[in-house]
Amino acid sequence: MVLFPSMVPLLTGTALWVLGMVVILSENESYTVLFVGAAVVLVGGSHLWLQSILEGRVQQPAWHFPTVLTTAMTAAVLVSVLPFFLNIESSPPLPLLCCGLSLLGAGVYSVTRWRHRFVGALTAVTAAALAIVGFLWMPVVQEQAEEREQERQEISDVPHEIAVLDSPEWEPTDISVSAPSDSVSIDYEPTEPSAPTDGFSLTLRTKTMEALEDEPWEPLYQLCDLDGGGTACEEHGDVVLADLSDGYNHTFEARTEFTEGVAGYLIGNMPKDGEGGSEAEFPDIDMVDLAGDIRPAEPGEAEDIFEDSSG
Repeated sequence: MVLFPSMVPLLTGTALWVLGMVVILSENESYTVLFVGAAVVLVGGSHLWLQSILEGRVQQPAWHFPTVLTTAMTAAVLVSVLPFFLNIESSPPLPLLCCGLSLLGAGVYSVTRWRHRFVGALTAVTAAALAIVGFLWMPVVQEQAEEREQERQEISDVPHEIAVLDSPEWEPTDISVSAPSDSVSIDYEPTEPSAPTDGFSLTLRTKTMEALEDEPWEPLYQLCDLDGGGTACEEHGDVVLADLSDGYNHTFEARTEFTEGVAGYLIGNMPKDGEGGSEAEFPDIDMVDLAGDIRPAEPGEAEDIFEDSSG
């Protein structure tokens, strides 16, 4: 009752910790199956071994105490591998977790009245494991909240109007700001996806005309053949339609000055195949007509898009 919960979990945790390091360094997915199998064999074998020792020697069921230790070691393994799925940078060493949780379970089991010792020990082990996970997860949650607030503030601090697509057929899914140009990009997807638009999306990028004037082409005519470039472009009133298609990709970009001094670039994003090319032809979407639905965002609208996309 004393030696087993101190030595066996320590040895089991050490063996699994070494094997886990091999899995991480090898980057071989098949080794993950080996780790899971080894954990089942070592933890399960320890359970059966201790249960066979206690059978006929204790008054309570012989499987109670082994189950407490098995729960402790299983919880330790889960806590140790959880950081890899939650993007947590570090966690306590597995041998320390196995030994600590096992000793906790054994201690509670020993001092609790026999009617409640089994449930009490399991509760203590589970609560301790959850507390460790919470302790490890809190800094991550705090960091994510700070990053989210920083991104929201960057959107609020954009010094110019932000373009949004005012169309009931498209809904925003993400928004981001590129420093130092304060270029804002909003991604859109169809509100009712259909076969022609399956995988197709739009990106509406906002740029100031001052930023565009730093380039060798006139604003809205970047790389256009109308201004000495090699990209086929067409003028449709206030909209410049650029054909950015090549041998692998098919896409168009509609550009317009939606408010004085600020341009909106509406870009069609085609789904990609395994080689990075477009999977299909550009869908029957009137990019020029959609560009006519570009308008300045109302106060707080860009922040609302950010909250909806990150919430």
